[in-house]
Amino acid sequence: MTHWKSACRSLSRRPAFAAATILILALGIGATTTLFSLIDAVLWKPLPYPNPERLVSIMEANPAKNQNTSLIAPVRIEDWNRLSQSFQAISGAYWENVTDTSGSEPERLAGRRVAPRYFELFETPALVGRVLHPDEEKFGGPLAAVISFELWQRRYHGDPGVIGKRLILQSGKGYTIVGVMPDGFAQPNIDLWMPAQINAWLMQQRDARFFSGVGRIRAGINPAQAQTELSHVQAELGRQFPATDKGWSALVRDMKDQQVGEHRASLSLMFWAVVLLLLIACANAGGLMLGQLHRRERELAIRSSLGATRSQLVGVILREVVVLVTVGASLGFALSWWGVSAVRAAFLTIPRVDQVRLDWRVLLFTVSASVLAAMVFGLAPAFETLRTELSGRLYQATRTQARGHGRLQQALVSSQFAVTLVLLLGTGLLVRIY
Repeated sequence: MTHWKSACRSLSRRPAFAAATILILALGIGATTTLFSLIDAVLWKPLPYPNPERLVSIMEANPAKNQNTSLIAPVRIEDWNRLSQSFQAISGAYWENVTDTSGSEPERLAGRRVAPRYFELFETPALVGRVLHPDEEKFGGPLAAVISFELWQRRYHGDPGVIGKRLILQSGKGYTIVGVMPDGFAQPNIDLWMPAQINAWLMQQRDARFFSGVGRIRAGINPAQAQTELSHVQAELGRQFPATDKGWSALVRDMKDQQVGEHRASLSLMFWAVVLLLLIACANAGGLMLGQLHRRERELAIRSSLGATRSQLVGVILREVVVLVTVGASLGFALSWWGVSAVRAAFLTIPRVDQVRLDWRVLLFTVSASVLAAMVFGLAPAFETLRTELSGRLYQATRTQARGHGRLQQALVSSQFAVTLVLLLGTGLLVRIY
């Protein structure tokens, strides 16, 4: 404990150096932690559903006409469920914004009309109440709605008694709230889900495409196998219904890839920019540390002449480094709390950005970044001190500088320039991709 107090007192006698080093580390680690949180949430975290690798997006395509559409006719969803063996369930949804007049003032809500089996394939139970019942999904069935966690909090303040209340939508029709979905189940701009309740006439219109298709493949089946089988099913439907189905096929993609695929390259490039940014921060801090060692050569030489071993001198330096890294990383992690909110506001067009959080992955990244910082700008100067002969510098420390330190500092400056150049080039490519 005495050694650590001594390290803190030593740094307090050099406030400008300590403040500059802590600020560099805090900004570097804060920025990299924030951007890592974005990349982790969008690219690396699995979708927040059971067995997310089995969830897929389904689209229709007509290769002969070079025509792709993400929309599917309701009758075709039923045909695919009936004829396909690769899928546990296939469903769909489409947007329908509605105005609710059940409150003191009308409120516009973002709604989704869903086909049968929609909640079944996500395998996620309601947080409060239940999901839609099959009878409510049939045409003419009871009018029911499942609301999002966000709407439940915003309007009903998390009241469990919301079940059974009614929303007055569309020409005075009352929809009974039967359930509340968990936080993170869907995008934050969805307020409620309602059954599509397709009538018999529309179920016969094979070219009425308006559902965005989703599905859950069976265990042991991959998306490529599911697409092959579904394409064969659609080819058979093309023979049965040549006027509407001939030439059409099905495209099956992993749901996560479908959501973030177009952003993968740019975010991957951003990840390497994050790594380079952290290295620049570490190199800058290393330059400050080397400058301090130059000024402290006389002090270290006196310690050596009084009997301090090289390992003890290295310990003096490393304890100061640990103090600086700990304070800088703590401040950087605190800055990242603000940074995460800024990222969610600035990258609204990126899917899953609402799921950006500071969790154990981010904490692990921050700790790793701190260790890297200590190694880059702490161990190098410390071992340089261990390597050199300080006792012979007692009389020359005031008039000359160590060539070894000069070489190391030059190497750090050169590396900073190289890393900065690469980072600027990478940033330019990133901007071009966006």
